[in-house]
Amino acid sequence: MSEGLIVHHLSVGPLQVNCFLVACQKTRETMVIDPGEEGPRILALAEREDLNITQIVNTHGHFDHIGANQNVIEATGAKLALHEADLPLLQNARNHAEVYGLTVTPSPEPDKLLKEGDTLAVGELSFKVFHLPGHSPGGICLLSKDHLFVGDALFAGSIGRTD
Repeated sequence: MSEGLIVHHLSVGPLQVNCFLVACQKTRETMVIDPGEEGPRILALAEREDLNITQIVNTHGHFDHIGANQNVIEATGAKLALHEADLPLLQNARNHAEVYGLTVTPSPEPDKLLKEGDTLAVGELSFKVFHLPGHSPGGICLLSKDHLFVGDALFAGSIGRTD
């Protein structure tokens, strides 16, 4: 663990998306990365660990990564960020989910559209945004010291998916 960085992992939703609650140890300010589903479970973890969710980042706009955006935003007032090239995916997530016989709660529009080189602050921590197209046009990864959050660009024991 990087100094001052708290990381909690949950596998959420029917596709078992990797959701992370990443927090500054000193301020308890927290970013949720890829809240794919199970908003109440994400919120319960934040409450149990005394974490203050202030922002959500979707590593890409596929339906399985955005399903709890609305729930977490309503409960916390968090701001949503997504790479600008994935805005159409976010906006059409319901139709994409239906192709797989699934449903998804529509996401609010992002408060911030990300691009290569942006930096996100979480308390005293900073995360650099890297544009990583391949799985989706606007896929990103987030780097904070020795932690890299990659969305679906890499899978454990696999190479990820380039759609």
